[in-house]
Amino acid sequence: MNYYEHHLGDYAKDTGHLTMLEHGAYRILLDRYYSTEQGIPAAQAYRLARARSEEECRAVDVVLEEFFELVDGVWIHHRVEREILSANKRITAAQENGKKGGRPPKNKPKGSSQETQQKPSGLLPGSDEETQKKAHQSPITNHQSPEDIGAKSASSTGVTSPPSETPPPIADPFRARSLEITRMLRDRGCALQPSDPRVRGWAEVGYSDAEILTALEIAERRRADACDPQPVNAGYLDAILKSGRESARDSPGRPKSRADRRAAWDEKMNAVIAAHTGGGRREIDMGTIDATDDNR
Repeated sequence: MNYYEHHLGDYAKDTGHLTMLEHGAYRILLDRYYSTEQGIPAAQAYRLARARSEEECRAVDVVLEEFFELVDGVWIHHRVEREILSANKRITAAQENGKKGGRPPKNKPKGSSQETQQKPSGLLPGSDEETQKKAHQSPITNHQSPEDIGAKSASSTGVTSPPSETPPPIADPFRARSLEITRMLRDRGCALQPSDPRVRGWAEVGYSDAEILTALEIAERRRADACDPQPVNAGYLDAILKSGRESARDSPGRPKSRADRRAAWDEKMNAVIAAHTGGGRREIDMGTIDATDDNR
């Protein structure tokens, strides 16, 4: 597609919360999507969005997670898919009408030597000219929806468009939490991607911020003890989080009350830290952990 309709009101309503970098990333990805009529390959998302710095890559992550859906390694935008489908139907209808005779001749004196015999088009006089104009006119600037435009085109060409085959995106209750965790940890220097299945798994299991930050502290101490400058990644954190949960779950004589369960969890996590910091014990504020979770 060489152009697409940009509805200012709809765009402002959906993207008013984005930063300047996030706006830029979104528009670049939309332009790429419409020009190729294909989704954004996940492996090439940063390159296609021209993101180089960490801040720019983070803006691309935010936009993809909020407005696109990852399907078989490709980021899909459902509204863009509907508009591409609608535009292709209008173009196909115009091409079919052109094969039936094309545009009628301009008004000429009856009986003139220049009068030419026209091949019947099967349409009312003037209707095929109107169809051709609609197929090649400049972008419409009013606030019509893609569905309204498709309906008007169908009424002028006699072609009835079926309802859109692409259903609206289904809200993912864990996507927002995955994005929240990613932002929190990337601000602390972790190398994470919100699309990482392990990050989504933390959201599905229900790890609290306190648990995740405690695991991060353990991982950072391990890195420091080993003089390893690499940033903490999802795999490293995942192993520590699972170890903490399993240790708390398998402890004998598990207390029953809320206060006892909270104290036991604090004790277990402090023991894990002590094991990886040379035996030094350090108390951690676990006040934000929900001690009623039966998984602990």
